[in-house]
Amino acid sequence: MKRGFTPGNRQDAAKGTTKRPRTRSTARICSEEDLPRKRNDEYTVGWICAIVTEYVAAQAVLDKLHGRPEGVSPASQSDFTLGRIGEHNVVIASLPFGEYGTASAATVATDMSHNFPNIKARLMVGIGGGAPSNKHDIRLGDVVVSAPCNGHSGIMQ
Repeated sequence: MKRGFTPGNRQDAAKGTTKRPRTRSTARICSEEDLPRKRNDEYTVGWICAIVTEYVAAQAVLDKLHGRPEGVSPASQSDFTLGRIGEHNVVIASLPFGEYGTASAATVATDMSHNFPNIKARLMVGIGGGAPSNKHDIRLGDVVVSAPCNGHSGIMQ
């Protein structure tokens, strides 16, 4: 249960407590022009998300948001979000809405590689909805790492 309350002490814990007052957000809404811009070759981490929920969560992890990428190929079908996590400049992209699977992921990864030539680490981070099976006892909160090797997909053992 939330905050360690149990059915027996929930009412007692709430007596005499007051909610903290709401605070007004002092954050300024930025336009694209207000965001810092980096050259595409300054990005070294690529993060691909399979679904919109993962994409939104990935954007929330950024320490700093950067402006739109410059010079993205007109042939690119990917939408990129740029930012920084710690000292790393990160490119985040999502699979096209409603498209799933390795072909879509490969297309996004290729777009990312063509537009951001210095990507050194490529991650596909998500909820892993396709990983649990009768063979693999994987549960919510588990971390699954796939390591492709010799042309094989890196299936978990």
